Amino acid sequence: MRKIANVRRPQTGVARCILHACDEGVYVFPCATLEDGSAIGDSWFESLADAEDVCLKDFGIRADDWATIDDPLPGCQQD
Repeated sequence: MRKIANVRRPQTGVARCILHACDEGVYVFPCATLEDGSAIGDSWFESLADAEDVCLKDFGIRADDWATIDDPLPGCQQD
């Protein structure tokens, strides 16, 4: 499962975040721009709730800001 949201606090240097939940946990990929491209880092969390909580605190992303997106094409990265 993947979700994406634009940040509400652009002064953080991050324009949007991609959230990817998998068997190993949840990854958050902060992105510097709204265009497609690689993330500027990643963070790992044990649960979706933990990941969403940090995104709320750090970037102002609320639960209703997230939109579900398709998985990437085969061979492409999750960010």
